[in-house]
Parts: sequence; C-alpha cells; structure tokens
Amino acid sequence: MTPEEKKLLQDTAENLQRLVDNVNTLNNTLSSFLTIYYQTNFPSRMIVTKDFEVTGSFKINGKLIADITLDEGVDIVTGTTTGTKFGTATTQKIGFFGATPVGQQSAISAPAGGATVDAEARTAINSLRALVQTLGFTA
Repeated sequence: MTPEEKKLLQDTAENLQRLVDNVNTLNNTLSSFLTIYYQTNFPSRMIVTKDFEVTGSFKINGKLIADITLDEGVDIVTGTTTGTKFGTATTQKIGFFGATPVGQQSAISAPAGGATVDAEARTAINSLRALVQTLGFTA
C-alpha cells in the first residue's frame, strides 16, 4: 500500500468515525426532544388497544366538546378496586335514556302511617330506598 493510499484510508476511517459520532449525537438529541415532546403533549399513560377515531372537537384536560358514540356491542369496562364515578358532585346533572339531566335528588322518605301497615311492603320499599341512595341517585 502506498503512503497516499494509507493516508486516504486513515482519512476515510476518521471521517466515518466522525459521521458515526454525529449520528449518535443526532439520535440522542432526537430521543431527548421526543421525550420532552411526549411528556409535554401527552398524558403519562395512554393505552389504545382498538381503533380510536375523533371527529370534530374533543378535549381531555378541558371540556368534552363532542358526544361519545359507542358502536353496537362495545362495553365500558371499569376498575374493580376503586370503581368509577359518573358525576363527582351532587349538583352535576345526569340523564338516562333521553330524559332531561338532573342533579342528585332528595332522599325518599321512609313509609310511615296509613290505615293498613304492610311490613313486607315497607321492607321492600326501604330496600329500594337504600339501593337508589347507595347508587347515588338520591341523597
């Protein structure tokens, strides 16, 4: 190998090493940028296991500006330890099956008085009262 060829080979090796170093630096910079970008713009945890499509406006950390429509056969699955709340205050309104949304209703009074006292009926009524109260429909 001539001295010129040896010099050319050394220069090429040095240039390749600089190129590798630059690519590594660029990779580290891009990785840092993406980390900052995702931490800034996305929640700490996002899991999407099905197709996810949003049409129109939709906000997570602000107001929900779109209806959520579930296709046939799609379920809402909740946790089994802490559970899930629909409405976090008694003044927030919820409606079911097209009914006008209302806030939490007043407690239903226990049956009392009357000409005929039916203990079994009162037990059933009190069970229903306890159920709607436990579910949060009444105070």
